[in-house]
Amino acid sequence: MEISNKLLKNIMKIKKITGFHIIVKGDPSVGIADKELKLEGEFYFDDNEELQKFKNNLKQTFENYCGEVSVDTFEEYQKKINS
Repeated sequence: MEISNKLLKNIMKIKKITGFHIIVKGDPSVGIADKELKLEGEFYFDDNEELQKFKNNLKQTFENYCGEVSVDTFEEYQKKINS
C-alpha cells in the first residue's frame, strides 16, 4: 500500500507540457521582426528542474544557429498573454 501511495505522489508531480514557443529576436531598428517557431507535442518532465534543463538546451541549440532566442512553454506563454 505504501509503495502505491509513493508511486501515485510521484506520478502526480509529473509536468505535462504541450509545446514550446521559440522566439528568435529580430532588430526592429533595421526592419527585422522577431520570428516565432513552435515545437508542438506532448512533453513530460519529472520536475521543474528537468523542464528548465530541457528549455536551456533547446535555447542553446537555437542560439547556435539563430542568435538570441527566448523559450517559453505554451502554458507560460499563455500566462503572459492573460496577465
